[in-house]
Amino acid sequence: MLLAGIGFIGASAILTFSGSQIMMTTSRTESVSAARTLLTQYKGVVQEEIGRAIVAATVATSAVEGVVTDRQLDRDELGEVMTRIIKGRPDLVGMTLAFEPDALDGRDAEYKQHPYSDATGRFVPYFFWTPDRAIGVERLVMTKEAGIENWYEKPLKERQTLITPPYIYPVNGRDVLMTTVSSVVRRGGDGIGIVTADLALNKISEVINGLKPFGEGSVALVGSGGLWVAHKDSNFLGKAANDKLLTELAEKIDDTGFADATVTAPSGVELYRAVASIDFPGVKEPWLLSVSVPADAMVAGALAARQLMLLVAAGLLALALAGAWLAARSLARPIVRMTATMQELASGHTSVEVMDKDRSDEIGGMAAAVQVFKDALIAKELTAEQAAREADAKMRRAQALDELTQRFEAQVSALTQGLASAATEMEATAQSMTAVANQTTQQSVTVSSAAQQTSANVQTVAAATEELSISIREIASQVGQSSQVAEK
Repeated sequence: MLLAGIGFIGASAILTFSGSQIMMTTSRTESVSAARTLLTQYKGVVQEEIGRAIVAATVATSAVEGVVTDRQLDRDELGEVMTRIIKGRPDLVGMTLAFEPDALDGRDAEYKQHPYSDATGRFVPYFFWTPDRAIGVERLVMTKEAGIENWYEKPLKERQTLITPPYIYPVNGRDVLMTTVSSVVRRGGDGIGIVTADLALNKISEVINGLKPFGEGSVALVGSGGLWVAHKDSNFLGKAANDKLLTELAEKIDDTGFADATVTAPSGVELYRAVASIDFPGVKEPWLLSVSVPADAMVAGALAARQLMLLVAAGLLALALAGAWLAARSLARPIVRMTATMQELASGHTSVEVMDKDRSDEIGGMAAAVQVFKDALIAKELTAEQAAREADAKMRRAQALDELTQRFEAQVSALTQGLASAATEMEATAQSMTAVANQTTQQSVTVSSAAQQTSANVQTVAAATEELSISIREIASQVGQSSQVAEK
C-alpha cells in the first residue's frame, strides 16, 4: 500500500512536471485559447441579458397576434394582456404596443377619448414601471420629431425584429442608458404594429466594466449602430466606437465568430486584442465584444486561467444541464397544456380550464391572453343563446295569441248565430202574441185557452232573453282573455 502510494505520488509529480513544461512551451497558444473561452463566457452574459428583453417582446407579440385576429376585439383586452406581461418582467423599463392608423380594428375615430389612444384614436399606449413600482400608462406621440424612426418605422419597413442603438433616456428623474427591442405584430402576414421592450443597459455595462481578464485586461461592448454600450471610460457610453483596430478586426471575424491580433500600444506595451460577434435570435445586426489584455499578463496567467476555467466550465456545465432540465420541464408542460387548451377553445369547448394564469413569467402572460380569448368566446356564446331564447319566446307568444284569436273568432261566430236565432224566435213570438191579442175580443169564449197560450209565449221570451244575457257575458269573458294574451 505504501509503495503504491509512493508510486502514485511519483507519477503525479512526473505528470505535473511534464505538464508544467508543456504549459510553458505552449503558453501563448493556451492564453489565446483562454482568451477566446473568456470571450465566449462574456458573450453568454450579454446574450442572456438582452435575450430576456427579446423573449419578452416576442411573447407579447405572439399574445397580441392571437387577440387581433378577431376584428371585433376589445381594446381594453389588449391593454390587460400587456399589463400582465410587463408585471412579470420587473427587469424592463417599459413596453409599447403601437399600431398603424386604423390598422387595429378600423375604428380609430370612435376611440379618441380612450386611455390607450391618441387624439386621433390611434392605439399607441406605453406601459412602464413608476417609482413606486406600479404600472403606469401614457399615450405616445407618433411623429418623426418624437424619434419613432429606429424603434417603429424601421422594423415595420424591414419586417423584422430590431434592437435599437443605445440611447440616453430620463427614467424617474435620472439619465439611463437604454436600448429597445422592437418586434413586428402581423395579421395575415402584414405588419400592422410594433411591440417593444425597453431595457436599461446600466447593469450590463457595470458587469462588463467589472470584468478583468487575466487580472489586468479590460472588456468593452459595442451595440447596434456601432455605439458603445460598455467601456472603461463612462464618457464613451452611447457614442460612436471610433476604434480603428476594432473596426478592422470586426471585418476579419471568421466562421467561429472571433478575430484577434497582437499589437503594440503607443506606450510600447504589447497588447492582445480580440473581438467576438454577439448574435441574437431573430435579429439581423450583431453586437461586438472586445477584449484587450497585456500580452505578458496573458502568458503569466495562462495556467491559472486554464485551471480556473476548467472548474468554472464544470460548474457552469452542471448548472446549465440542471437549468436546461428545469427549464424544459417548466416550459414544455405549460406550453403543451396551453396548446391543448387553445385546441379545445377552437372546437367550441369553453368549459376547458386555462392553467398557469397566476404565473409571473412569459407563460403566465400567454395564459392570460388565452383566458381573455376564452372569456370573449363565452360572452359571444351567452349573447347568442340569449338571442335564441328571446326569439323562441316571441314565437311561442305569437303562436298562443294566434290560437286564442282563432278560438275567440269561432266562439264569437257561434254566439252571434245563437243571438240571431234567438232574435228570430222572439220576433215570431211577438207576432203570435199580437195575433192572439187581436182575437181576444172576438173569441171571449176561449179566453182561458188563449191565456194559457200567452203564458207559454211569455216564458219562451224570458228563456230567449236569458240565453241572450249568457251569450253577452261569454263574449265579454273572451274579450278579456284576448287582452291579457296581447299584453304578454
